[in-house]
Amino acid sequence: LFSIFARYFHNKNYVMNIYSRLEHPEDSREFVATEVEHFAINARLRGKGYGSKLLDYFVRSLDKIVLLEIDPITDNISEARLRFYQQCRFHENPHPHKHPVYRNGYYPHPLIVLTTQREISPKEYQQFDADLRNVVMNFKH
Repeated sequence: LFSIFARYFHNKNYVMNIYSRLEHPEDSREFVATEVEHFAINARLRGKGYGSKLLDYFVRSLDKIVLLEIDPITDNISEARLRFYQQCRFHENPHPHKHPVYRNGYYPHPLIVLTTQREISPKEYQQFDADLRNVVMNFKH
């Protein structure tokens, strides 16, 4: 009932890996989002506004919620990461979240879910989690 596409943008200055759930007319689900799987700016360019401009341009180009996951806040770097995304108008979601494993022998790890526009509802979170486990993780292999 839905499809997924992946885009990998990469040059010497930034990396952005995106997975998007595309809505189809026969799809009765209400929640449609684009997940940014990986976003990084070259270390030489950090702190100059390029990351926030690139992310803002990307978010404004879509008419749906953009969702991403970050590590739990444990140090100054993770605090700065959360602040960066909050300054880019991302909302921290209250849903306890564990990312599925990529390889056998590893365990799911806790992450914080951030979204543009608003916090997502428990029902929307459940759909994201199901899509992540059943579609995105299968798509990556």
